[in-house]
Amino acid sequence: MITEKINQIEKLVTVPSAEIDPDGASNAMQILIHLTELRDLVDSDSLPPVSEWVAVEDALPDENKRVLIYDGTYVCVGSIQGMWTNDSDWLYGDDLPTHWKPLPEPPCR
Repeated sequence: MITEKINQIEKLVTVPSAEIDPDGASNAMQILIHLTELRDLVDSDSLPPVSEWVAVEDALPDENKRVLIYDGTYVCVGSIQGMWTNDSDWLYGDDLPTHWKPLPEPPCR
């Protein structure tokens, strides 16, 4: 949809001068309409909120809830199951996460 709007605007902007109204008002109005629709398509209010990283000192996720974890070097999926795990190994020492955030919602088809 966004690409379609951009293509419509490009067509209006690249119209040969012989096809443009003498005052250009018609094309300008069409461009304005397409730009307004494009703005509405990419309006930040329509995007899902991006969750912030939470320091483990401030809060921990619920037990057994899979989240993104960051240890200062790597990001992976993990959870707390009595202690931190990255779904394949128990984490300890330098591998312990410093931050976490909820997993994003999966895409819908």
